[in-house]
Amino acid sequence: MPEIFSYDPVAANNNSAPPNGWPENMAYSEVNDTGREMMATLARFVINGLSGNNTTAGAQPAYTLISGYTLGAYAQGQIVAFVAHATSTGAVTLNVDGLGASAVYDSRGVQLGAGDIVQNGRYIVLRTASAFRIVGQLSAASVQALAVNTLKQSWPTGGSANAYTVTTGLITAYAEGQILSITPSFANTGAATVNVDGLGAEPLVDFIGGALISGDIGVNEPCIIVRVSGSWRVIVGIPDVFAPETAQYIVAATDAALTAERVATDTATITWDFATGGQAKASVSTASLANIGAGLQTVYIPASAMAAPASGGGVYSVLEMAGGGIYPVMSLSTTGFPTVAWQWEMPKGWNEGTLTYRVLWSHPATTTNFGVLFTLQAFAVSDGEAMNGTYTASTSVTDTGGSTDFKYTTPTSAAFTVDGTPAEGDLVVFRLFRNPADVLDTLAVDARIHGVALFYTTNANTDA
Repeated sequence: MPEIFSYDPVAANNNSAPPNGWPENMAYSEVNDTGREMMATLARFVINGLSGNNTTAGAQPAYTLISGYTLGAYAQGQIVAFVAHATSTGAVTLNVDGLGASAVYDSRGVQLGAGDIVQNGRYIVLRTASAFRIVGQLSAASVQALAVNTLKQSWPTGGSANAYTVTTGLITAYAEGQILSITPSFANTGAATVNVDGLGAEPLVDFIGGALISGDIGVNEPCIIVRVSGSWRVIVGIPDVFAPETAQYIVAATDAALTAERVATDTATITWDFATGGQAKASVSTASLANIGAGLQTVYIPASAMAAPASGGGVYSVLEMAGGGIYPVMSLSTTGFPTVAWQWEMPKGWNEGTLTYRVLWSHPATTTNFGVLFTLQAFAVSDGEAMNGTYTASTSVTDTGGSTDFKYTTPTSAAFTVDGTPAEGDLVVFRLFRNPADVLDTLAVDARIHGVALFYTTNANTDA
C-alpha cells in the first residue's frame, strides 16, 4: 500500500499501477479503488502520523513505536507523533514499526538524553536520512550550551592595562546582549577597550555608559560585561561609580549612608555626603533643573494622519503584505506635484526654531530608476489669525530605493524655517510633495509615503 511519503510532488509522476497511482487510461473499475486507497493514505498520515495517539513501548531510552504506517523502510521526511510511556534516562533512540533503532536529535544536532523525554509527554519527530529530529524542543544539553556557554567560566584577559583582549573561542560575531565573565590580568589606568575573540576593540565602560577611570578594573577581580550598542558595559565588578559630568551617582552597598544635603527646585548646587569612614563631599556645578530633559525631540506623523488636496494630491491606500503586515500609505505619483499635508499644534516647549525631518517610504515593482526627491514646507497660524498662510521656505531630501516593497528611510534633512511668525501653541500646517520632473527624481512608479519623522527642539521639559 502507498503512503503519503511515496507520492511525487510532480503530478505526472504519480502514475503507478492502481491503487497506488493514477495512470492514463486506467480502467473504470480501478478508479474507486484508487480513490479509496488515497483516502486511506491521507487518514493514516493524519491519524497515525500526526494525531499523537500512539504510545511508545520498549525499555527506555530505546523506545519502540507501532505507527500504523505500512512502510517497508524509513522515508525521509516521515513524520511521527507519539506519547512517551516513560521518562528517558540516557541517549534516546526510536525504532518505528521494527524498521530499526535510530538516534533522536534536537534541531541543533544534539542527541536527546536523560530527562529530555518525559512520561506522558507528546512529541513529534521528523525522519532525516539516517535519524530522527524532534520538532519544537531543544535537549537539556543544547539549552545549557546556549544559556551559559560564555558564562561557564571567568575568562582571563590578555593585552594590556587599557586594551584588554579575551579569547573564548565561542563568539564568531558581535551581537547585542552578549555577556561574558572576565578576570582582568591588569588594573586599568584610564579609559579602556576590550577585544573579544579577535573581533575588534570596543569601548569598555561602566554600566551607565561612562568612561572608566583609573582603578575601576582591579587585577584578578572578576567582572561581568554585557555588550550594548557597540560597547561593553561592566555590570558587575566596579565598586563605586561617580559620574559628575552626567550628575549621576551610583554608590556601592558599603556607602549606604548617602544623604542629600540640599537639592533646590531650580538652579542650585547639589552636594552629597558619602559616609565612607570619614565624610567626603562632591559638588555638581550649577545647573537649571527645569531644563533637564529639554532638547531635540521627535514626533512621527503616519500616512493615516495625512490629507491630500482635491487636485494633484497623494492617494491614500492600505498596503497588505503576504506575511500579514498592514501599512497605511499615501502614494505620490509620477506626474505633476503630488502632495500630502497635515497640521500639528506645536508643544509649548518648542523653541520656535528650525525643524528637520526624515521620510519613511517604499515603492512597488520597477526595474530601473529608483531615485526620489521629497520637499517639505510649513507655515504657522496663531490664535485668531487668518489660515491663508503661504509657503516660502522649504528643504528637500533625496533617497534611492531598489527593492519592491522594502521600507526605506531618507537621510535627515537640512534645517528649515517655519513660515510666518511661530509662537507658543501655534498650529503649524505642513505640506510634503514630490517633483517627478526634477533630475534627481527618477523613480518610474509611485513613491509610497508611510510616514514622516519630524525633529524639533524644546527649551522646557513640560508644557505647563
